[in-house]
Amino acid sequence: MAEIHWAILCRRAIVDKFTKHVSIIDIVNEISVDPIPGTSGGKAPDDSHEAPGMVLDCQLVTLWTRSDPHEPEKFWQRVTITTPDGQTHSAPGDRLVGDLVNHKRTRLLTGIKIIPYWGPGAYHFNVLYAENESDEGELVATVSLEMKLKEESTAVKG
Repeated sequence: MAEIHWAILCRRAIVDKFTKHVSIIDIVNEISVDPIPGTSGGKAPDDSHEAPGMVLDCQLVTLWTRSDPHEPEKFWQRVTITTPDGQTHSAPGDRLVGDLVNHKRTRLLTGIKIIPYWGPGAYHFNVLYAENESDEGELVATVSLEMKLKEESTAVKG
């Protein structure tokens, strides 16, 4: 089983084409958002079961290595998001192939453009490991993001 060394939520990550070094820009662990019209108390508009989407535009970056340095392996990384109400949702483009056949380590970048918004609270980005594409995966890391509503005094009034 491949080993995950870290997972980071950031605004942008850049992997150098030649050195394979990664530059992580603006690590995100807390954001303040404007209230979304029609939502209150973490409920979707009209008490429906679907949360409105909120633009996040971040990347979840992970670093993986071979469990045995001499044994090439391939795996799938899956990302889910757990919202403050306890529901778990698949992240768009949530399944990536980790190729540890030709290299001993790999970095995977999952783009997260929109997330389901259920109000303020802790949102958990869950990283799952699977040995093949059809597996649901095993939880190996969680990155938390705290969402807070902007204070009335700081919100722009129109």
